[in-house]
Amino acid sequence: LPGAMALWLFVSCVVNGDPYLVYNRTFMLGIILSFLSFFLVTPTLPPEKRENGFRWLASLYCLLMVGMASLGLYVALTGQSIRTPLSDEAIRISINRLFFLHYHPNEAGSALVIALYLLLYLFASWRGVAKRLLLALAGLVTALAIALTGSRTSVLLAALGVGVLVFWAIYTHLFGKRKWLRWPVGLAALAGVTAALYLALSFSVGFVATLAQHSAAQVPPPAVTEGQPA
Repeated sequence: LPGAMALWLFVSCVVNGDPYLVYNRTFMLGIILSFLSFFLVTPTLPPEKRENGFRWLASLYCLLMVGMASLGLYVALTGQSIRTPLSDEAIRISINRLFFLHYHPNEAGSALVIALYLLLYLFASWRGVAKRLLLALAGLVTALAIALTGSRTSVLLAALGVGVLVFWAIYTHLFGKRKWLRWPVGLAALAGVTAALYLALSFSVGFVATLAQHSAAQVPPPAVTEGQPA
């Protein structure tokens, strides 16, 4: 799974981001350190602790990305950029797309898709209403941030991930005595959920952009002092 995630990020950078990876060397180095090293620590754990260890690592990654997604939504709703000690580049809306620090929106979308998939994994594997409600809220924030990046591939994959979760729930929990119904009903639900969520996320981009423009219009322009160009 970590290897597949790293491969997806690599391909997405080539297809959707800068075609010359020299511009993404910091991002690609982060992929190697985070996924091919950090997540592969879990096989070194005792067999009975590997699943729990992977969940903890997934939770830490999700916590980071949900925090970034929350900052992105705040920026979109207020029209104000946020600077952090992590980079000299701000979290901002530019050309109607959400930029995280120095990353291209397509790269940010790819990283957020991985976080959403891990949230779906945790949602399916954890029990308890409170935990699942919290994970659902985190997934909603992450999905909205994915939409704000303007990466159509990331939006489609986010919608597809939720559709696959719905398909799996239908396949494993419904039609116990009529197993032949699992595939047609599950595939229909997968297609319907994916299409509906893709349209909803696409619509949310324009809605939040309108709010951001309204918020930016409420911010007074900087005062012009004597001796400075108007």
